[in-house]
Amino acid sequence: MKLCKSVLSVVVCVTLVSSCVSKLDRPPERDGYVVQAYHFCEKCESLQGGIYEKGPFKKFSSDQRKECVHEWQEISRDRFMQLAVDLHAVDWSKEPGHFWNGGIQVEQED
Repeated sequence: MKLCKSVLSVVVCVTLVSSCVSKLDRPPERDGYVVQAYHFCEKCESLQGGIYEKGPFKKFSSDQRKECVHEWQEISRDRFMQLAVDLHAVDWSKEPGHFWNGGIQVEQED
């Protein structure tokens, strides 16, 4: 009987731990279709955005990303690009392709 309780306790613990670990560093939820969307996690300052499933697509993250249970919020393309400059020192003028550097003016801090 004690062995059965011990085994059950181990199974419950493993299930709980694996369920918590599986929530770490997950991408934003979406419906799987080709969609243009931009997301920001304020907790760890991660950004993901672009055209999902097709591209172009960009991800920026900090060291805390791996331990973060993200709280993704959908944001505008302009805010995504500005946050990339402010938080991750992205220079959009050096990025290839009109999708990233065409027509969007972002302030670069010196």
